[in-house]
Amino acid sequence: APGLGLGANPGLGLGANPGLGLYAELLQKYSQMHFKAVSGELNQTTIVEYTSDLLYKHGMRNVTEIQLVDGILIYPKEYFCPLGLDGKIRTTDNTRTIHHYMASWSEHRSCFQRIWRLLKNWFVDTFPLKVVALILRYKKQKRDKKNTKLFG
Repeated sequence: APGLGLGANPGLGLGANPGLGLYAELLQKYSQMHFKAVSGELNQTTIVEYTSDLLYKHGMRNVTEIQLVDGILIYPKEYFCPLGLDGKIRTTDNTRTIHHYMASWSEHRSCFQRIWRLLKNWFVDTFPLKVVALILRYKKQKRDKKNTKLFG
């Protein structure tokens, strides 16, 4: 979407009743597509782009709130995908699940960059907390052992 970079990602989760016209439109579009041109060039347009375009045609707005579009509830990314392209997870009270991905579809990231990002985030965000928890657990055990000797 213009400005906010919004789009509808059916890969994060999708449920539909049989006969929902909007998805019939999307399936019809796919049935008429060729993913490899005569020249050999591949069509690399994602399902997110196709779905978002269709939803905008049916009234989806460029806002970050829950929307009902032609019988489909569209949720903001904070509900199901609070993981940003920078690798940071930004949960809110609305977060229900976290879709973890490696952004393999992203041209601007090499495999090395994605692995480096995950390792860096683990060592910066997770590892220090685990070390502190381990130290606190050790100190508590030591204190409990001392108290047992004094009062036991």
